[in-house]
Amino acid sequence: MDGDVQVVIAGAGPAGLTAAIELARAGVRTLVLERRPRASATPRATGLSLATMELLRSWGLEDRARAGGIEVRMSPWLCRTLAEAAGGRSIDAGFPTREQSALISPTAPACVPQSHLEPVLEAHLGSLGSARVERGVEVVGADHGPDGVRVTVRDDGGERQVDAEYLIAADGIHSTVRQAVGIPLGLRGEHGERLAAAFRAPLWDRLGEYRSAIYVITGAPRECFFVPAGPERWVFGATWDPARHGPADLAPERVRALMREAAGDVALEPRIDWIGVVPYGVHLAERFRDGRVLLVGWRDADSDQELR
Repeated sequence: MDGDVQVVIAGAGPAGLTAAIELARAGVRTLVLERRPRASATPRATGLSLATMELLRSWGLEDRARAGGIEVRMSPWLCRTLAEAAGGRSIDAGFPTREQSALISPTAPACVPQSHLEPVLEAHLGSLGSARVERGVEVVGADHGPDGVRVTVRDDGGERQVDAEYLIAADGIHSTVRQAVGIPLGLRGEHGERLAAAFRAPLWDRLGEYRSAIYVITGAPRECFFVPAGPERWVFGATWDPARHGPADLAPERVRALMREAAGDVALEPRIDWIGVVPYGVHLAERFRDGRVLLVGWRDADSDQELR
């Protein structure tokens, strides 16, 4: 099977699966390798741009993608607490409104958690005969020449090589492939860390008509935000200063207390799925191609860390 591969893709996040679908639709024999044994259950990213939704629509996947999302305004909402959302205001983040989108497109941006989108993309890829996904397989090295690429992978059976004509690196900012072929980061900016928590709570009952893709909270002890990821599923974030905060601040009760202050609801009882500290920054590769190796997309590998 490996000898019949034209393109290997490292990474089964949205960028890798999207690249694989386009190639498979063109009849290109494609193998996607993913180190995670299963798709992440955490919401992760939630914003799908207008261009993304147009692409999904062209594949017949718009309805399936939206089925796991929620109807919200894509612009952030700035307010003191969620309970005071009526006194808040919208912030322009560059997403067109549904009305603006309707002037130029048959679709519109959407709020869909990555944990729903990835299985939709992977299932569609599986329906195309010229591609397959192997999970639990980690790319640990890559070499390439004028005639093709050799990818070294590791799984439960040990290491082996896969030969192909091209290699697409969709394995995130810490890309093994990027480092293996010697593509440096031209821009590297570490901006800090954030406390993050995925939880479930009936917050829409408190927000009413003020439905937004993100709520930026100014009235809590430190800057916080809430991101909806489903009917009762949310992501909560807050600033994190390593000099002031430590493991004790990751305790569920402390995080719940901060959520209550940010929500403006002392009776809130969020059901927490995970808590962690997530680094964030801006990184840009110096170039996006080296011979037969191409870099695509973004998948924040650090967001996979589930510390509690």
